[in-house]
Amino acid sequence: MPVQLIVNTEDPYVRPYGYDATARWVPRLWRRDIKAGHWSPMSHPQVLASAVHELVDYLDGKPPSRALLRAEVRRSRKCFGDMLVAVTGAGSGIGRATALAFAREGAEVVVSDIDETAAKDTAAQIAAQGGVAHPYSLDVADAEAVEAFAEQLCAEHGVPDIVVNNAGIGQAGRFLDTPPEQFDRVLDVNFGGVVNGCRAFAPRLVARGTGGHIVNVASMAAWAPLQSLSAYCTSKAAVYMFSDCLRAELDAAGVG
Repeated sequence: MPVQLIVNTEDPYVRPYGYDATARWVPRLWRRDIKAGHWSPMSHPQVLASAVHELVDYLDGKPPSRALLRAEVRRSRKCFGDMLVAVTGAGSGIGRATALAFAREGAEVVVSDIDETAAKDTAAQIAAQGGVAHPYSLDVADAEAVEAFAEQLCAEHGVPDIVVNNAGIGQAGRFLDTPPEQFDRVLDVNFGGVVNGCRAFAPRLVARGTGGHIVNVASMAAWAPLQSLSAYCTSKAAVYMFSDCLRAELDAAGVG
């Protein structure tokens, strides 16, 4: 008999550890922990409905969702197995290394970059190591493009479990010698790109109701003022503070 547990991690009356021994008695068990209190059917009705539908569909012969695969007790998987991860600026450097690392740990990865050829190359490297990746072209400084990207990604692959807002650029030079458009471009990409990514994906993660993570890549430059990198240092300091503020706001929804 298949059994699915939906465990309310914030329930003050029925504590989560009370379910821990269930697997001893139930051979076919799925467990989903949600950040909810005792009355989750009223506070998170869509989450519970989706969980039930996904299990019923699977038992009827349909392919399992990523969430259902993760919930299956006793199923072995890698650290990020059965997860969808989106990484911006994944065509090179830190973004590419991050995408490759997630793929090695079992994640399905959406790689985006302003250079579409570079994004496709990263996806090819992931495929060569046995992973699954989907390349997209994206300028994170374009708010409308980021929203369209998020809509397309979620329609084609589902809501990502982890979003890594990594895309960034540098501009060296003294402030008085830097043209305004160059200074502004650094802020638009490094900070504006993070804001655009969070604005596009945070509502979708919250609406899904099962948590997730948004990773905003800052830099030690946030704490190290340099006269030759005023735009870059400013943008990274803004990313750091914005991320702390957003973390506090989204905590109740289980999005970290």
